[in-house]
Amino acid sequence: MNSPQVHLLWVVGAGLMFSGIVVNQTSGSIVYQMLVANGVLAFMAYLAFRGFLTENPRFLAARGKLLLCLWVMLVGALGISLSTILELFSTLFPASPVLFWGGGIACLGSVWAFVILIVISRPKPLSPNAG
Repeated sequence: MNSPQVHLLWVVGAGLMFSGIVVNQTSGSIVYQMLVANGVLAFMAYLAFRGFLTENPRFLAARGKLLLCLWVMLVGALGISLSTILELFSTLFPASPVLFWGGGIACLGSVWAFVILIVISRPKPLSPNAG
């Protein structure tokens, strides 16, 4: 992923978060849940890929775990989005609350794990023989 694509993630995340807040404040529609969940996912993907591109040692040290967190966030955001879509078309669908809460917990848990992994990651020191 190159730098312009990473910056596009930031724009997408900001747009989704802003539109989610506007929808919530103006109409109160539950569509905002889908917008916010995917906006958070786009922002976290932006942070991860920006850290990888700039070769930030903390991001590189936790790379595999951060990518796993992004995948779990994606599953959580899809669960929230699917529950929102099902809620809009059929309020009687019994799995909608399960999808929403399961997806929300997965997404939120992954966000916290992402942040904690960056904070506690300890990059390996450079070898004294390197260079």
